[in-house]
Amino acid sequence: MSVLTAAALTAVLPAAPAFATEEVDCGTAADLVKVTYSQNGAEHTRCWKDPGSVSLNQEGVTSFSSGAEEVVLFWTTGQGWKVDVLEPHTSAPFTGADTYRVFGFHVR
Repeated sequence: MSVLTAAALTAVLPAAPAFATEEVDCGTAADLVKVTYSQNGAEHTRCWKDPGSVSLNQEGVTSFSSGAEEVVLFWTTGQGWKVDVLEPHTSAPFTGADTYRVFGFHVR
């Protein structure tokens, strides 16, 4: 990772943002940011409601969906960084049966 990339991510994804909320029960709410990942052969889901910036560093992600706000997503395929802006109520452009590492996201 280049120094410039690291600096940019540090600015966008602070280590402990004061305005981020805790994870919430996933339920069926349409305004949640939802991450589904595979760990030790089992599928798990993590959710946030109106989180601001979240430094996640979650491996094994199989899907990511945005809630009612636009989400900037930082992730990798193992071949370099990707940054995508997801419109409200959309999913990340993950393809195939692979898993990915999501470094973090910012809801704006």
